Amino acid sequence: MHTLHHLHYSRKCVTTHALERDNLICSAFMNRIADEVPNPNMLIFIDEAACNRKALAWTKGWSLVGRRCVQRWHFICG
Repeated sequence: MHTLHHLHYSRKCVTTHALERDNLICSAFMNRIADEVPNPNMLIFIDEAACNRKALAWTKGWSLVGRRCVQRWHFICG
């Protein structure tokens, strides 16, 4: 652990991102919504719950200071 601190790593909470996410498609969708909806207060959001096989496996991890600790998993809807 001392070596990781010496290399400017810190222990943090892990954020999970879906492997199925495509940043280009997400950006295109956000631009389309910005063009179609003049006022953000007009939007309604519905949360679709998702889980993965190892939802509780990793809650802490190591990453460089100033950067997020992110894991990418396949998500299964069901």
